[in-house]
Amino acid sequence: MRIKRTKLTSGPLSTSFASVPALLIWLALAAAASVFSEFLLAGFFLFVFAVCLLARGWSRSAMKNLTIEVTGRTAHLMEGQEADLTYVLKNDKMLPVFWLELIQALPRRPCLLPDDDDFEHTFLSGREAEGMPSDQAVKKRFSFLLWHETAEWTSRWYAVHRGVYGLNEVILRSGDGFGLTQLECRHPVADHPVFVVYPKIQPVRTQLFLRNLWEGSGGKSGFLESTSTLRSIREYQQNDSWKRINWRQTARQDEVMVNEFDKVRPKSAHFLLDGQAFAGPADGEDALEDCLSVLGSLFLRLDEEGVDCGLSLPKDECGRTFHHPPDEEADISLLMMAVSGYYPRPEKEAPADSDGQSVEWDKLPPMPSRFDEDEVIRSAPAAGRSYLLTYSLDRMRCQALLKRLDASAVTLIPFVSPGEEALALYADYSVVPLSKLKQGGSGHGK
Repeated sequence: MRIKRTKLTSGPLSTSFASVPALLIWLALAAAASVFSEFLLAGFFLFVFAVCLLARGWSRSAMKNLTIEVTGRTAHLMEGQEADLTYVLKNDKMLPVFWLELIQALPRRPCLLPDDDDFEHTFLSGREAEGMPSDQAVKKRFSFLLWHETAEWTSRWYAVHRGVYGLNEVILRSGDGFGLTQLECRHPVADHPVFVVYPKIQPVRTQLFLRNLWEGSGGKSGFLESTSTLRSIREYQQNDSWKRINWRQTARQDEVMVNEFDKVRPKSAHFLLDGQAFAGPADGEDALEDCLSVLGSLFLRLDEEGVDCGLSLPKDECGRTFHHPPDEEADISLLMMAVSGYYPRPEKEAPADSDGQSVEWDKLPPMPSRFDEDEVIRSAPAAGRSYLLTYSLDRMRCQALLKRLDASAVTLIPFVSPGEEALALYADYSVVPLSKLKQGGSGHGK
């Protein structure tokens, strides 16, 4: 399938001397000079007009029938691992290209970088950055490309930090040999490869989660029924337990009616990340990295143990939420991709109606962690137990959600080990410091 490129646009270094208005001005000046018998000056203006017109034609001919194909395989990587991208550049015309640039945008937080010998770092500006993940990019220069020549090479990229990098398009830029005009064109990438760099994986302890599962082991079907959530009422069927009979409805309808409750998957654990709690403290960034490292490690270990995991993330720096309840058919890579690409919003944000006016930042309230609360509450009974990871108990930014959850079914996991006052404040919850989930951590929490 052939992928269509976007239309040609002017490059950032195009001069106004060769623009259409400028061409009309040069032509008008030449005509005016001729009227006043200033033939030498008229010749000069005509020469400038001809050079600028030639530059514009040269730029368009350089970009004509110029294509690039980028291929790569979606990969899930650990820090330090490598991935390859293959580039095929074709000049499918009779004219050579004297200079050419290939620009490839990077994600807002670069997680994958090329070998220094292949590309140089640059920044996109103005219209170039529109529709791109960030203004950071890498660039490769070509000094000469012959007629009907094909250049093919493979570039090695290295995973340097957790994150998600989706490659959707690249930019080709060329122009005339005078340096007066530039044209560029965006070329979509056919395969749209996505590179996921996982957080650092470390040894973790899963006894806490497996212990909770053992305490809540299911019946013959492998499920538990949550008697706190009535799903429906139906007529009695053979082999129904008498304990499920709804005596009040039976008396009203003169038929034996039984209760049906939501089913809880015993081998499941639902994790919630109080991301905004990490946005303020001086060590918040390092704490978040450690927290995501433990979370990603738990996903991989619990998946090996046959435990279905779910995850809910609040709005990130791009305003997106993530919610995926525990599901035995779910792909663990979806959860790993979510934690790999998560970065919280700023600690404080100017009000929408500030209109660029001065803002008293000290008086602004901290940014809360905004989950898709309705979805979290709706899936909580079936998820079994929820585990909320936060920076510290006294910095939690999801109080509204916490109040809607059943305290007896929530375990709080703070990065900072809580003191006696904090434990007393959350006495209804089970509390386990994050450090005790790491291999070598001691104790079982409260």
